[in-house]
Amino acid sequence: MDKNKPEFEMASLAYNKLKSTGFHVCVELPYQTRFMDLVYINRNGDVVFVVFELHDWRKGIQKAKSFLTTVDYAYLCIPKSDNPNNDMLSSLRKEGLGLFFFDKLKEFPLVEFVKPHKSSIINGLQKQHLLKRINDNCSD
Repeated sequence: MDKNKPEFEMASLAYNKLKSTGFHVCVELPYQTRFMDLVYINRNGDVVFVVFELHDWRKGIQKAKSFLTTVDYAYLCIPKSDNPNNDMLSSLRKEGLGLFFFDKLKEFPLVEFVKPHKSSIINGLQKQHLLKRINDNCSD
């Protein structure tokens, strides 16, 4: 993600809020051959991945889906001002992905609109590798 793009600004604001509330969180974490926009460990110890997308929600869904072997939950995040269409909502539900609205005016900028399903295709070794990367390289 280009650091001059609005998606990076969204990810950075979410990162700062998650970090300030005690979450173990990374922004733009290099993983395998790609970058994870935002990844954090929630209060239950689950790994949550968030893709920020302004223009091509289909591309965002494909990216989120591609990490389901590594994370417990994956979300697409779009601006609050965007209205998800039926195709987007259907695709998210079909893939088991969640949807966050980004609202920088809220105390917590990620507002859950669609709840994801826990991934059923996690590769334990990949997840352990990612957890190590998060613990070694990201905020406390």
